[in-house]
Amino acid sequence: MINQAKAAGLQTSTAMINHLVLGKARRDSSRVYAPPSSTAKLHTSLKGLWWLLEAIPKLAKWREWPKRRSLLGLYLPLAEPRPIPEGAHIHRSVFERMCAVPEYRPPNLPSKRIRVG
Repeated sequence: MINQAKAAGLQTSTAMINHLVLGKARRDSSRVYAPPSSTAKLHTSLKGLWWLLEAIPKLAKWREWPKRRSLLGLYLPLAEPRPIPEGAHIHRSVFERMCAVPEYRPPNLPSKRIRVG
């Protein structure tokens, strides 16, 4: 994506991209960044008090995940996955992770998809 932005005229610092994005060491920095890895530990952003919001009932007509059960027209989101439409472009790292980590099976991955990257 960075290369596409460069091609569109965005000015970038190759040294900074190498350091921050690709995790390459830099002489003048004491900071270390991890290189991209499809098998790295997943980051869980839904933590702490955010879970309280997931326990607030929502109207069933607004649910994004049709497999969620409702009662009296309400349901609990409980970290429901975001829907990914059929035919969506899915980055190759998803498939690399699925091959390398057998328990990684995103429940919202569409059956018809386009592999990119």
